[in-house]
Parts: sequence; structure tokens; C-alpha cells
Amino acid sequence: MTEKVVGYEKRSTAGRDKISDHELDLPPVVYESVGLWFEPPQSAIAGLLQEKRHPMGSLHASEHASLALIPLFALCDRNDLGGISFTRHAGTGGAAVFLYDGHPGGLGLANRAYAVLDELFMRVLKMVRDCPCEDGCPSCVHSPKCGHGNQPLDKEGCIRLLEHLTGGPELKADETLAELTFGTEGNAQTKPLGWPGSERGSHSERSEESRGSAPTENERSLQKTPRMTNEETGDTEMNEAQNSKKYESQTPFCEGRDIVVYDLETQLSANDVGGWQNIHLMRVAIGVIYERKTGKYLVYREEDCEALIARLEQAELVVGYNNKRFDNTVLTAYTDHDLRGMNNLDLLEEISNRHGFRMKLDALAQATLNAKKTADGLQSLQWWKEGEVDKIIEYCKMDVEVTWKLFEYMCEHGYALCERKGELAKLPVELPLKRIMGEPDLFSGLM
Repeated sequence: MTEKVVGYEKRSTAGRDKISDHELDLPPVVYESVGLWFEPPQSAIAGLLQEKRHPMGSLHASEHASLALIPLFALCDRNDLGGISFTRHAGTGGAAVFLYDGHPGGLGLANRAYAVLDELFMRVLKMVRDCPCEDGCPSCVHSPKCGHGNQPLDKEGCIRLLEHLTGGPELKADETLAELTFGTEGNAQTKPLGWPGSERGSHSERSEESRGSAPTENERSLQKTPRMTNEETGDTEMNEAQNSKKYESQTPFCEGRDIVVYDLETQLSANDVGGWQNIHLMRVAIGVIYERKTGKYLVYREEDCEALIARLEQAELVVGYNNKRFDNTVLTAYTDHDLRGMNNLDLLEEISNRHGFRMKLDALAQATLNAKKTADGLQSLQWWKEGEVDKIIEYCKMDVEVTWKLFEYMCEHGYALCERKGELAKLPVELPLKRIMGEPDLFSGLM
């Protein structure tokens, strides 16, 4: 599991009215735990649609209500548990609700819930059905720690789903709707069910960020990849013709534009400066900029930071990987300029915003470009201590090259690749280049 606290709210102690929101920039907490999941059959999800219920809202509500009653069967607090719901999960091939222990290694809570699952569902159904509220409330399907503000929730859909799971009135759809929803052979379509506007059709209570992988370089022919999975839906061998809108390459839009890709290596680690909240104290060891227009690499040392920042501010687009949170923050120690004013494009941020989880650069590049790194940030720190500056420069150049090639690939194809259970999965991402840079000035350079 990956947990990240992204902010907090101030509320009135009297009426619980919201006063303000406050963002936090804290490092994620990653741990392994134990959980269980249940998979409503596809026919039940289609049945919810036929009854004009909200599939994600129904799953989401059943998740909240189940987590609320597990403490009846196990010695724990509601905060010891976490949950996440999917209308379509790549691993299960359909809808799924996961309930897990919110502590490293697990506490046996999910094991206990699994042992009494039938009774748990019966209790949950009774609680939700007997609650006098109309659309859901804190006494039945609301959760005080929901990462999505208790949206969407469908109380009536939750009741129907639980009735189906406990042997009550069956949820089913006519063949036409089931075929439209899942295809003639039960295969999931490329759109997530029941949550208009959702990118993944998923919800996480514990700010799921998630998953990394491994290393980077060189282009791979898509025809040679094994079974390809669409990370948004779990569909195998996604048919491009199913997409309602064909992706249009953004590479022509980039031609002739002053686009730079950059990366920094630091002198100090997070431990050296007292934690990730002190990124600005890490000090620049080496900075490398790649100019897309000229094909040149520019190398900067700590004493050159003023020139490095000036070059970044001059560019039409500054591309990086985690550059908004890390690299730009390191540079704030060398300028009083607000670097958020630059035309920044953070590839990690674009993936995280679209799919709800983060990935290591080397993992993404390994899958997308078949490229492999020969070192890492810890090795760079060791080289700095040993005075091996030339090795740091080469390593930093390699990181910039990988980021540049990944950017080019995403511009051309509209997605990157990642590895999931031995298969390559697509991560669709349409980079917002026109929004950030605007249309090119056709008269620039003319006298």
C-alpha cells in the first residue's frame, strides 16, 4: 500500500462547517499489508445499470459500510482499516471491492473478516436497509476518512448489491444491456462503468498512490510486445477502433519550439537535511539541460545555478520527471523567483493525475523504451562524496535522455507503457502542451 497525506480541512467546532482547505507536501508512506476482496458478477453490475443505480456509488457505499462493521467481529478501530473500490480492475477483470489492514504486515483483521464474510454482509445489509435516511448518511454509508468526500455513493444500489450477494433478490439485466456493457463474450469494454467523467472508475480511501518497477533506453516495437493490457480498464489487446477519438500525434506541435528537458543531482540526501520537507537544503551537485531544438546538452555546477535558472525561465516548455516537487524545489535555494511561473510539464504529475498512482522513472522507461539505468540517486550521492563529478554528469545526462525520450514517445503515441504481472499495460496520457505553451507565434523572428 502507498499512503500519502495531501492536505487537511479546518472546520468549525460548532456546526462542522468548512472554514478552509490546506495542502500538504509530504512524502508517501509505503508498506505491504493483507486484505481481501469480493467481486460482484458482471451480471449484477449490468443489473444495477438496468435498475438505474450507480455502479461505482453502489460499490463505494458497500465498501464504506463493510469497513464500518468489521470492528464488530475483530478487536480494532475503524481507522485500522482501509478500502478501495473498482468498477473495473485489471487484475480481476471486473468490478471489485478491496478491504485491507491499514498497518504494515497486517493485523489479522482482513483474515477475520474473511472468516465471517457471510455474516458481515448480512449485518451490513441490515444496517444500511434499516437506516431511515434517504440517500446515505454517517450512520450507514458515509465514512469520516473518505478520500473522495463521500462521492459517489448510492445507498439503494448498495442495498440491491448486498441483497444479491447474500442470496436475496437477484440483480440481472436483459441480454441486450449485458451485451452492450460487457461485449458478446463478457469482455469488459474500454470505458469504466457508472462514473461519468472518471478516468479509472476507481476510488481509494487511503490516497492510493502506488506501485513502482525498474530500469531504461532505446525504442521497442509495439508489434513485439506480449499481451498488452489497458491499465485503465484491464482489457487485453485493446482494439484501437474501440476508442471514440483517435489520438493525434503532438510531435508536429513541438517542432521548432524552445523545449528543454532537465534533471538535477544533489549533494545531500533527505536524511542529511532532516527529511523530505527540507528538499530546498539538498544543494545542487550537477544540473543538465537538453535543448530539443539544438540537440545539445548543457551542464551546470552549483556555482552556475543562476545561469541554469535563467535558461529554464527562457524556455517555452520545461519538461522533467517529478521536477515540480523535487528539482524546482532544490532550485528555490538559489533564486527569489517563483519557479511555478515557468511553463512546467511534470511527466510524473501527468501520470499521477490521470491514473491515481505514481511510478518510478526507470520502471516506466524500462517498459516503454526498453532502457536500463546503470546507477541511481544513492550512487550519485556516493560519487559526490568521492569527488567523482564526471560520473555524476554522465548519470545525470542519462536521466535527462531517458526523460526526453519518454516525453517524445508520449507526444507521439498518447500513452506510456508499464509492466503489470508480466504483461505490458498502456497508461493513456494526453500531455497538455497546447494549454501550457499556447499556439506558436507565426510571426516570431520576423522583422
